[in-house]
Amino acid sequence: MEFRIKIRKMLIMRQNFLSVLFLITSQLAFSQSWNPFPKNQNSYFKQQNETSIKVESFLMDSTKSIGNLQLLYFNAKSELEDVCNFNLRQTANKMYWAKNSNKIDSLLMTGDSLLFISSFDSKLDTFIFKPFCKLNESWVINGITIRCTEVGMMDIFGEPDSIKTFKCSGTGFDSVEFILSKSYGFTKFLPFSAFHYYSILYYQQPQYFELIGYSKNSISKGYVQPDFNDYFHLNAGDILYWCDYSDPWDIQQRGYTKYHIDTIKYSYLSSDSVFYQFRQTNFDEKGVFEFTNNYSKFHLRKNEGKIVSNQTSWVGTKFSTDPISDIFFLGSLELKIENEDTITFVNYGFDGFSLDISTCDVRMGFDMSLSVGFSTRAGQIFQGSYSWGEYSSTLIGSIINGVKHGITDIPTGINTLHGPELKIYPNPVKKYLTIDYQGRSIERIEIYDIVGNLMLTEKLKEQIDLSALTPGVYFLKILDASKAIRQIKIMKQ
Repeated sequence: MEFRIKIRKMLIMRQNFLSVLFLITSQLAFSQSWNPFPKNQNSYFKQQNETSIKVESFLMDSTKSIGNLQLLYFNAKSELEDVCNFNLRQTANKMYWAKNSNKIDSLLMTGDSLLFISSFDSKLDTFIFKPFCKLNESWVINGITIRCTEVGMMDIFGEPDSIKTFKCSGTGFDSVEFILSKSYGFTKFLPFSAFHYYSILYYQQPQYFELIGYSKNSISKGYVQPDFNDYFHLNAGDILYWCDYSDPWDIQQRGYTKYHIDTIKYSYLSSDSVFYQFRQTNFDEKGVFEFTNNYSKFHLRKNEGKIVSNQTSWVGTKFSTDPISDIFFLGSLELKIENEDTITFVNYGFDGFSLDISTCDVRMGFDMSLSVGFSTRAGQIFQGSYSWGEYSSTLIGSIINGVKHGITDIPTGINTLHGPELKIYPNPVKKYLTIDYQGRSIERIEIYDIVGNLMLTEKLKEQIDLSALTPGVYFLKILDASKAIRQIKIMKQ
């Protein structure tokens, strides 16, 4: 009898031990799941605007443990040496006009909480998120309560997955929610910068980030950022219609608005380059023929291909082998759906920064700025130089594979508005843009996004409220009573 009791106690102890072991292993597995941004998963999120969809990518590719703390870095891996990469990221923090305040530089995991770090070398921000929070548990950030209100299942990219829903309560935040999946991280969340103390004081809720695609370990689902060959695929017979604009700072030089048409005569497409031969026909500002000539152009994967595959709102270097490399930033990625086709538009820029790879010194050129745009339909669609004035070429129409898009007739009788008497500031702009036209008879202003969508139009006032626009690159077009035009690039923070 006594022997049986001993055996029974041993069995109970073993069961208890296995139960404890199960709980420990379950908790370890649990701690490795419910990660808002799974490591090495490039997640694509949309932010819905009125006329287009803005896409942001989040790639958490590096972690570092410091005692009980763990730092989670976004887009930290680089072909550069550590010192060069560090200097480059420090410089990027100073490029406030290029940085997207909705993006995340890194996260700090401490216990069951994630703390938001908005800048590479800054202190912690005030956002806290608890991915391991259980049902009905809550925490408070700047007077806003976030509570786990639901644990359930959701179909994500055709597969069921466990989810947690978190809802907010607090002034202006009562309708805000987060959805966290176990396998894919966030499927819906509000930019963390919205929860910053100063953002709450001047509260304006930004658009949600909603998961629309991902790529990891050679597996992709949903939307994936286009590749080099997706942007460059024109063939013989395709036609591009361009508007050329010039506005020198030297008032003794006359600016102009002219046009040209490029007709592709020959194209060679390979895995690492694209070569076009085309005939260019040029017209003056009244649409009168001037001259025609033959040209050719290369697009190289090591240049444009590297740029268009970069993560949005993070910086990179254009060249990887030269001692001096230009520093670029991918300003925005947007898409439109037309007749069930998804057209992606991308904009990148150079602002005079360069990196000496031999010394890891970051340099800044004087008054240099270049902005370039591509689309998956027509390839390059914009190039603007802003050194000592503005010189730009904008694609206004095309005929590709026999299908017309945009303006395919050369406009006539367009004048250009010039002169130092027109002052526009601040640029970059956060909320109010001041337009000092000093007595000029201005009829109206129009603001377009990089896709060419009209975002705002109204009669000119001294101050234009741009707070409704999301951060990014826009084009301000000013028209006077005689239909004269001036177009200026502005940066919305």
